Amino acid sequence: MYPLLLLGLVQWEKILVFRGDKEDNVVLCTKDRTYEVKEAETSNSLLLIPDLLFLQEVSSCHQTNRALRHNKVVGVFYKYFELRPCKPRLQKLRRILEESHYRGPEHEEDLKQSGIKIYSFEDLLECVQASEEELRAGLYESLACEIGGAWRILEHEYHFRVLSYILNLVEENSWPLNKVSRKETLKLLSNLVSQDILEQCFDWYTEPTGNLDFNGTYSLVQTMNFNLMVNIYSIFDISRYK
Repeated sequence: MYPLLLLGLVQWEKILVFRGDKEDNVVLCTKDRTYEVKEAETSNSLLLIPDLLFLQEVSSCHQTNRALRHNKVVGVFYKYFELRPCKPRLQKLRRILEESHYRGPEHEEDLKQSGIKIYSFEDLLECVQASEEELRAGLYESLACEIGGAWRILEHEYHFRVLSYILNLVEENSWPLNKVSRKETLKLLSNLVSQDILEQCFDWYTEPTGNLDFNGTYSLVQTMNFNLMVNIYSIFDISRYK
C-alpha cells in the first residue's frame, strides 16, 4: 500500500482494528474495508527514534534559529508490515451461524441445554475477519436473522414455514403480487411468527414499489426467484402450514 494512503487511514479513520484468532493471518479493518497485513523486507535501515520532530514541527518551532538535538536510536529494523486490500473472510461466519440454526421457539430450550453459543453482532466482530459494513452485508447475504439480539440462520423447514404463511395470506386475500401490504401482513401473522423474524423474512422476498396503498403503507412487490419457489414447493408440503 502506498505510504500516503496508509497515512490517510491513520489520520482519518476513527477506528482501526486488527482482527484474527491465533490460527488466522491478521487483517486490519476500517469501518467498511478489510486489509491483509503482510510482512515485507527492505534493504534500507528503518530506525526507531522516540520524540523525533518532523519537518513541519521543526519549521514552526525554529523559524529563525537552528539547533541540534540528540536523539537515541532504540531499534533498527529491516522488516515492515504492508497492507493490501482484500475480501472479507466470511467462511467462519457461515460455520458459526450453522451451529445454532433457529428451528422455532419450541426448540430454544434444547439449544440452551446443548451449550451451543449464539452470537450478537459485537461477538461476531470479535471472531470474523471483516469490517462492520462487510459483516452486515455478509449477514444479509446469508439470510441471517437478528433474534433477541443474536444473529441466527433459520433452519430450512422453519424458514419455509414462515414463507408459506406469507404466501398463503397473499392467496387468501387475493392480493396482487405488486400490492402486498407489509403492515397488514405483519399484523395478521403476529400470532404465528415473532415480529423480528417476520419482518426480516418479509423484507427478503419483497421490495417496495414506491406507491402508497389504501392503508397508507407502502405496497411491496414479490421478488422471489420463480425457480426457487418451484423447488421449495416440490420439497415441502405447503398445505401443512395453511
